[in-house]
Amino acid sequence: MNCPRCGGNNQQSSKVCSDCGLKFKITCPRCKGLNAIGKERCIKCGLRLILFCPECKSPNHPGSQNCRKCNYQLLRKCSGCRSLNYVKDLKCAKCSKAFAPAIQIKADSSEINKQESGKKSQSKTEMVALSFELVNLDQLKAKLDSDDLIIKLQKKFQQIIVNEAKKNAKAVRKISNQLLAVEYKADSAKISAVYAIVAAQRVLENIDDLNHQLQSDYGVILEVKASISIVNPDMENDFAKFERTIAQTGDIVVADSLHNLVSEMFDFDEIENTEENSLITFYKLKDNQSDTEQDSTSVEELHEVAYQQDAQSDKKKPAKQGKEVFQAREKLRKNSELFEHVGRKEVSQEEAYNIVNDIITKEKKGAVIGIAGEDGIGKSTVLSSIRQSLLNEKIIWLVGICQPINQLVPFAFFQDLLKTLLNLPMYTLNVVESQKLLNHALDNLGIKDSQTISVLNRLLFQDSFTSDISRLSDIQFEVYESIKAIFTAINTKEKIVLLIEDLESIDIASAGCIKYLIDSFLLDNNNHIIVTCLPDISLSNYFFSPNHNNRIICLHLNKMAKDEMNKALLGMLNNQDIVPDELKEQIFQNAKGFPIYIEQVLWYLFQSKAICPENNVLQFNAQAKDIKLPETVEDIIKLRLSQISSLSFDSSKVMLAASLFGQKSMLTIIQLMLGIQADQLTNLMQMLLANGIFVNFDNYSIMFKHKLIWKVVYSQWNSDEQKMEYHKQALDVLRNYTKVSASILAIHAELANHIQEAIDYWRQSAVEAASVGDTQVYIAAQKQILGLLDKIESSDEAELDRVKRQIHEQIGKISYENNPQEAVEYLSNAIIEREKNADALQVIELTGYLSKSCELLGNYTGVIECVDKALSGIDEQQFPVETALLYYSKLEALFNLGKLEETCVIARTKVIPVLKEFIETDNAISGLGEQELSYIEIDTELVMAKALAIQGNKEAINIVNTVINKAKILEFIDIEVKARIVEALCRALQGRTKSANTSLSYLKDIIPYVKDKTLVKLYWDFVTVIIKILNGNYNQAGNLCCSLQPLAQECREYNILAIIKLLFAKTLKETGSVESAKAVYNDIIAYCSEYKIATGALLGWYLIAETELANDNILAAEEIAQRAHEVAQKAEINNHFFLILLKGIIAEAQVVKGNFESARMHVEQALELAKSMELYFLQAELYLIYGNIFRKIIELSESRVNKEKNANNAYKLYMSALDIAKMIENDYITAKIQKELTNLAELCGCENTEV
Repeated sequence: MNCPRCGGNNQQSSKVCSDCGLKFKITCPRCKGLNAIGKERCIKCGLRLILFCPECKSPNHPGSQNCRKCNYQLLRKCSGCRSLNYVKDLKCAKCSKAFAPAIQIKADSSEINKQESGKKSQSKTEMVALSFELVNLDQLKAKLDSDDLIIKLQKKFQQIIVNEAKKNAKAVRKISNQLLAVEYKADSAKISAVYAIVAAQRVLENIDDLNHQLQSDYGVILEVKASISIVNPDMENDFAKFERTIAQTGDIVVADSLHNLVSEMFDFDEIENTEENSLITFYKLKDNQSDTEQDSTSVEELHEVAYQQDAQSDKKKPAKQGKEVFQAREKLRKNSELFEHVGRKEVSQEEAYNIVNDIITKEKKGAVIGIAGEDGIGKSTVLSSIRQSLLNEKIIWLVGICQPINQLVPFAFFQDLLKTLLNLPMYTLNVVESQKLLNHALDNLGIKDSQTISVLNRLLFQDSFTSDISRLSDIQFEVYESIKAIFTAINTKEKIVLLIEDLESIDIASAGCIKYLIDSFLLDNNNHIIVTCLPDISLSNYFFSPNHNNRIICLHLNKMAKDEMNKALLGMLNNQDIVPDELKEQIFQNAKGFPIYIEQVLWYLFQSKAICPENNVLQFNAQAKDIKLPETVEDIIKLRLSQISSLSFDSSKVMLAASLFGQKSMLTIIQLMLGIQADQLTNLMQMLLANGIFVNFDNYSIMFKHKLIWKVVYSQWNSDEQKMEYHKQALDVLRNYTKVSASILAIHAELANHIQEAIDYWRQSAVEAASVGDTQVYIAAQKQILGLLDKIESSDEAELDRVKRQIHEQIGKISYENNPQEAVEYLSNAIIEREKNADALQVIELTGYLSKSCELLGNYTGVIECVDKALSGIDEQQFPVETALLYYSKLEALFNLGKLEETCVIARTKVIPVLKEFIETDNAISGLGEQELSYIEIDTELVMAKALAIQGNKEAINIVNTVINKAKILEFIDIEVKARIVEALCRALQGRTKSANTSLSYLKDIIPYVKDKTLVKLYWDFVTVIIKILNGNYNQAGNLCCSLQPLAQECREYNILAIIKLLFAKTLKETGSVESAKAVYNDIIAYCSEYKIATGALLGWYLIAETELANDNILAAEEIAQRAHEVAQKAEINNHFFLILLKGIIAEAQVVKGNFESARMHVEQALELAKSMELYFLQAELYLIYGNIFRKIIELSESRVNKEKNANNAYKLYMSALDIAKMIENDYITAKIQKELTNLAELCGCENTEV
C-alpha cells in the first residue's frame, strides 16, 4: 500500500505511514476495531467516528462543538451534567434535561473566510488548563497519622507544581489541598498545549523522584495524575474535570480537542470509554522515553515548531515535517531540562560532547558547564572535540590555565588568559614592546579609558606599586572593572566561551572576578563558561549566583566501557585493527576505563617498534605480541621517558627544565637555562613533539601534552641537589631576562634554597598583590615570609621580632572580616608583642580589629574583654574621645548579649555627651572628621534605641524618631533605614502591628540606595516574623523563619539567628509539633547559656515554660519562669518585656495551684509595668489572664453572690482586653478574647449566674 502523501510503501495492515507518519486507519475507541480514514461510523460497532457538518459538509471529529471550516455549531454542552449532545437533540441524552431550540445563523460564503480568521484569532485567546490531583491524600492521612507530615507533603506536592509553572504559565490556582490547576495562555492554543504537556511530564518525573525518598523514609508514595484541556473564553473553566475523571495515577490525559492540536508532536494512546453516549474521545500520553536516544532540545525549540505549524496550518505540509517534529518531540521528552538539578550528571565522552555542543549552539541563555573526572579520564579530549566542531561558529574562546605553581601569583588565571588573548608571552621579555602590543589590542577593542589601561599595565607588567593595604578592596574592584571592560568589548562582536582548565588550581582573586562577571552580565548575554575539574569540586562554591544558580551543570565523565576503549584504540590507530586480542585484553584490563593509559601504551608500542608504518599502513610486530605492559599509566610514562632519554640525554634536560614552570613553559627560558644552541633545541623539541611529550601552545610557549606527563617528569630528578640547581638556573634567567611576578621568583628562590632572596621576593610579591587588590596573595606572601624567617640566622633578634610582629598585624588587619577565625590568632599575637613594648595606642587599634573579629564569630563576650582590656590601658581624662570610641565599640556586643540596661547607660554617659561636646567645639582627631564622628554619635543613639525597644521601653520611640530626623539631615541612609526598622520593631512589640507595617512601608523608596541590602532584608523580615506571630499567622511566620536562618548565618547575626530559631519552634508548637518545638527550645537555650546571650535565653525559657504550662507540667513551668524572671531583672539587663511575660506565666501557674492572691499580685504588677511602657498587646493578654483568675474562682465559689461578683469581674476584665485588642486592630487576640467571653457565658449559664 502506497502512502498518498509521500508515496512510501507500507504493509496493508499499517495504521500509519512508516516514512511520514500519515494515519491510514484509526482505532475505534469502543470496540478497538480498525477503520479506514474517512469512515463515518465504526464498521464493527457503529460508533460515530466522524461528524459531518450539515452546513458545509466538512468532516469533523465527533467531539467537535463547532465545525472547523464554517464554525457551524454541531454539539452543545448540557448546563446540568455538562455532557455534550447533538444540537438537533431536544433533551440531554445523559440527564434528560430539556434544551431550548437551537438557533443557527447561516454564514454566506463571503463571510466564511472572516469566520475562519476570527476563529484563528479566537484560538489565540483560548487558554489551556493543566490540573494535578493528589489522589491518595485521605489514605496518606490514615497511614501517617501526623498532621505536620501531611502538611509538609502537601506543600511539597504544591511546590513542585509551582516551580514548574514559573517557567511559562500564566497563573496557578489552588482548587483544594489535593488539586492544583495551572493556566497557560501563549501565542496560540497549540503552544500553550506544548507548554502544558512538557510541564506535566516534568512534574510527574519530579513526583517520581520524591516518591523514591518517601518510600524509603515512610513507606508511602504520592499518587498524582495530570489532565489537560482547552478552555474557551466563553465557557466556565472546569479545570479538565472530565479528563481528570478518566485519568489514572501517573497518567497525562487530554481530550480530542487538545489531541488534535499536538498529535503530530506527541504520541498518545486512545482510552476506551465505556459510556455508550459519550461523544468525547480521550487520549493518554505515551510514556516511551526510554526508547529514544538522549539529546537536548529546549522548550523554545518545540515552541518554534508549534509556532511554525500554526503559521502553516492551512498549507499542505511537506512529508519531511513529520520526521522533524518527531525528532524535536523525542529530544525534548528525553531531556526535558538540563539545568533543572544542579550537581552530578554521569555521562560518557560522547554524551558530554553532545550536551555541551547543544548548550552552546541551542540554549538561549548562558550556562556554567563543568566537565569533571580524574586526571586521564578524557576531559581535554572532550574540550578539544567541542572546539574543533564549533570552528565555524561566531565564538571567541577565552582560555586560561590554572596551575598550582601560579596560585600565589596575583590574578594568575586572568594574567594567563589575557596574555594568551593578546598574544603576549607568559613571561615578559621586552616590557616596552609588550606594552605597545597591549595598547594596540585595547585600541582595536575600542578601550580608551586611561584608568582601565593603567590597571591592566599594572596587572600584566607590574609597572607601578603601592604598599597601602587600606585600599585593597577598592583596587580589587578597579581590576574587576578593567577585566569586565575587555569582556564587554569582545562580547559586542562575538559570543564568549570562557574556558577554565583545572579549576581546582585557580587563584582566589580570579575566582572572585569570574563571579563578579557572572553577576554583572556574562551569562545574561548568552555567553558560557566551561571548566574542567576533579570530581570532588563543587561548581556552586565557585559560581553561585542567586540569578544564575539554575544555569550550572556538572558532567562527570564515566570510565570507558570495554567497547568504548576498543573504539578509542581503533580511533588512535586510524581504524586499523592490528593489535592482537590478547594484548588488547591486557591493555583494557590495565587501563581500568582511562583513555590516557591506552594512548600512552600506543606511544610506547610505537617507540618500541612494536607498531610501525609500512607503505602508509600500520603493522604490528608479531614478536611483540607477548609483551608485558606496566600496570599503571605512571609506569608506562616512566618507561617512555627512559626510552627517549636513552636516545638523547639533552632531551631529559629539556623536559626537567620545562617541568619547573608547571604544565606550560617558554622555549626561550629553557634555552637560556640550559645554554644550548637554538638549532639544537629545535631538533630536541621536534623529537619531543613527535613523541607526544609536548604540544605547541602559542608562538612563545609549549605545554606538556598531559598533566600526568608533567607530574611524572617533575618526579624524575636524580637528586635534590640537581633539582635545586635547576631552580637556581631558572631564577637567574627569569630575573635577568624577564619582567615576571615576584611570586614566581620567590618560589624558585625558595626551592633553590636561597632563603634570604626568597624572603625579599615574597615581600615584593606582597606589594604587587596590594597594587592589584589581591588580598589572598598578599596574606599568603606574608605567611611565606613568616615561615622562612625561622630558617635564617639573625644577629638582630629584636629586628626579627619586629618584622614578625608587623606581619602578624598586617595579616590580622586584612583578614579580620573575611577570615575572622584566622585574624583572632594573628591579632592576639600582635597585641601581646605591642603590650611588651607598652605601645598603648597600637594595642587599642589592634584590639578594635580583634573585637570586630570576635563579633563576627559571635563571641560577644570576647568583644567586651577586648575593649575592657584596651580601656584599662588608656587615660580617660587625657584621651576622652578615644575612650568614648572604645566604649562605642562594645555597645553592639552588649546589646547582643542582652545587657540592655548597661548598653543604654554607657551610650548615655560615656559616648553621646563626649562626642557631642567634641563635635560642637570643632575639635579634630586623627583619621576621623566631623562627618565620621557625627555618624558614630547617631549610630550610638540607634543602638540605644534598639536596646530600649527590646526592653519594651516606650522611650525607644522618641529616640528612634530623633535618629531618623538626624539621619535624614546628614544623609546617613543606612542609619535611617535601620532606624525605620527599629521603629517598626517598637510598634510591633507594643502590639500595633499595622503601625509597624506602615513604618516598614516607608523603606521602599530608600532601599535602592542602601549598600548592604542583605542585612536590611534580614532586619526587615525579622520584624515581619514578629508581626505575623502576634497576628497568629503561624504558617507564614514559620516559612519566613526558614528562609531567614541562612540569611542570618550569612550576615553573622548570631543573636538574631538564635531568636529566629526560637520563633520558628514557636510556630511548630502552635501548628501541633510540640516535641519538635521543645527540642529546638532546649538546643537554643543551651547555646545562649553557653555564650551568655540573655535575650535568646529569656525567650527560650519563656517559650518552654509556656509549653510546660500547656502540658500541665505546672511545677516545671513555674520553676523555669521564676529562674528566667531573676535573670530578666538583673541590673545590667532589666528587660521589662520579658518580666511582664514571665509574670504572666507565674500567675497562670498560681491559678492552677489555686493560689489566687499570688496570681493577682503577679498580674497586677505586670499590668502596671505594661501600662507604663504602653505595651498594648501584653496588656490585652494580661487582662485575659486576670479574667481567667476570676472565672476559675466562679467554678470554686459556692455562694451565688460570690459567683455573680466574680463573673462580673471576669466580664469587665475580658471587655478591657477586648477594647485594647480592637484599638490595636488585632483580630487574633480579639478572637481569643471572644472565645473566653463565650466560655464565661456558658459557665454562667450552667451555674445559673447572671453577668
